[in-house]
Amino acid sequence: MKRLFLVLILFLFVQSVVACDKRPEVKILAPGEYMTEETIKAFSKKHGIKVVIDEFASNEEAITFIKSGAEYDLILPSEYALEQLIVENPEYLKKVDWNKITTFNKETDLSNGLDELLNNLKVDSGFDLLEYGVPYFWGSVGLLYNSEVVAPEDVQQGWELLRMGDKYNVAFYDSSRDALMTALVTLGYSMNTNNEEEVNAAKAWIEVGAKKGVGYLTDDIFDEIPNKNYDVAMAYSGDAAEIIYRVYDEEIDLQLDFVTPEVGTNIWIDFLAIHSSANEENVYKFLNHILSYDGALENTRSLFYASPREDVRQGQIRTASTERIKELYTIDFREQDEIFRFDPVSKELIDNAWNSIGVRRQGKPINLSTIIITVVGGVLVVGVIATFIIVRRKRR
Repeated sequence: MKRLFLVLILFLFVQSVVACDKRPEVKILAPGEYMTEETIKAFSKKHGIKVVIDEFASNEEAITFIKSGAEYDLILPSEYALEQLIVENPEYLKKVDWNKITTFNKETDLSNGLDELLNNLKVDSGFDLLEYGVPYFWGSVGLLYNSEVVAPEDVQQGWELLRMGDKYNVAFYDSSRDALMTALVTLGYSMNTNNEEEVNAAKAWIEVGAKKGVGYLTDDIFDEIPNKNYDVAMAYSGDAAEIIYRVYDEEIDLQLDFVTPEVGTNIWIDFLAIHSSANEENVYKFLNHILSYDGALENTRSLFYASPREDVRQGQIRTASTERIKELYTIDFREQDEIFRFDPVSKELIDNAWNSIGVRRQGKPINLSTIIITVVGGVLVVGVIATFIIVRRKRR
């Protein structure tokens, strides 16, 4: 009880400190745990500017926030979400003034492969994402698997591994685009197709595998794989590198490997984009900080995604703990690989297909004691805060 009381007092103290913080701020809409605390602290200490991060669970959720009128200084979407915002209403964003970014040269500092990727996209589509965003991290999607359990000949089957639930414990990434991508490229279609028959065929491909048993993961992959609950799972290259590092660092008896299937995969790029309501002076201070060599390097210390800076990426390779992690910092864009593009017809077809499969997905059981503790704790906190406010008013 004494410990609970101390926790409540600390909570009230923190709230009062936050309320008294009058520093200017940079407000960022970003995925959870996608920017290191060290990066934020270093920027705030140097410029006296507070960084406030609102988290989103998916690009679709972020787009919903922006469309609802929520205001930020920076948002952190993936390439197709950035394209969607520009196509649907360019007034959501401000174009990047590259003349104000002095710590990063987009012509000379971009990682090998990333520069070519962006140039090819510009040539093929006439769409230059660098007009509205600065690269943040980039990577690929593949299969993270236990090499002591999964047979080499099955690894050669690529995404077909996800349909071997009768032989291994397998898991899709719980995302419509990523999941349907595996089926579409295996069947020889584009992951950006807007052909209903092709999407239906991909849906049927997944359903065949689902009948054999399959799991669905997102951030819980960081626990489920080290705990050996799955033998193979879809994973982003950066997540795979982090999990492999954890297994190595904690000396877990587990041999992991990562493969990008030969039939093709998604190469993704995340961007920092300037919201139309942004305080540009503070925004460019932040962009110059996080794009600088020191800022970008600091931001990779506990994040394992490939840096958009070539010099920092090379540093990631040099200091990687294992040879397998080193390889994950090299992103090869092969002829059969693609970048997700925004196409409203494709998006609707893929989302509908995944949702129709998803009605059969089951979440983890909820622990009743956890619910009770959470509710009681919440009531106590609310009660203490209310009492605190009443006492303060009486004193006045």
